[in-house]
Amino acid sequence: MADQISKRFVRQNFTASENSALPFGASLPGQMNMIVVAAALAVFIFFAWKHFPRHIGAVLIIGGALSNFFDRAIKGTVTDFINLGFSVINFADIAIYAGIAMLCCKKFIPRP
Repeated sequence: MADQISKRFVRQNFTASENSALPFGASLPGQMNMIVVAAALAVFIFFAWKHFPRHIGAVLIIGGALSNFFDRAIKGTVTDFINLGFSVINFADIAIYAGIAMLCCKKFIPRP
């Protein structure tokens, strides 16, 4: 919800970047972008449900991905507005990256 509110605020008050490509600049013809994103999200939700039930990292990834998916479904693009110099991202992307980092830590860093 915070991501959608921030995107609406930025679109109304500032210049934002509208990104129609998939993550990392990939792009497919026609509606294939939506199909690939929906399939990847479904696979991840199934995987997370099985291996990381109720883990905050999985929740952040799913929430961020759903917010960006919602943008694609409604507008055909994802609004990005945080310029890092080498990339422009949004709060959903930050949630996804944070969730990935949390799951990697859980999986690869042993607990004492």
